[in-house]
Amino acid sequence: MKGLPDGTLTRIYFPKKPEEALNVAFKLPQETEDYGQSSVYLDQYSGKVLRVDSSLQVSLGDRILNSFTPLHFGTFWGLPSRIFYIFVGLAPLILSVTGFVMWQYRYKGKNPSP
Repeated sequence: MKGLPDGTLTRIYFPKKPEEALNVAFKLPQETEDYGQSSVYLDQYSGKVLRVDSSLQVSLGDRILNSFTPLHFGTFWGLPSRIFYIFVGLAPLILSVTGFVMWQYRYKGKNPSP
């Protein structure tokens, strides 16, 4: 594509209103997200490039915000990060069960008060 020649096409968002632009999303080789965060906006009638949004040319604040998506979905380290997320997700359950078992053993030998 003219705006992002190194990009791989990942999604096409068709306009919902007659005045909106066609959004073609790309993944650049340097991007870490699975589907990329770069876009080319085209006039839906003429095909003219209206705007190019490359994730590599954004401000530091936008780069930080863009890094939240791989962090949220656990794709930043690949499979090891997803396995880590499983253990972190199961930790509250394991701590709750073991805490209940410890509490029950502590009070099992005591007689209840009348």
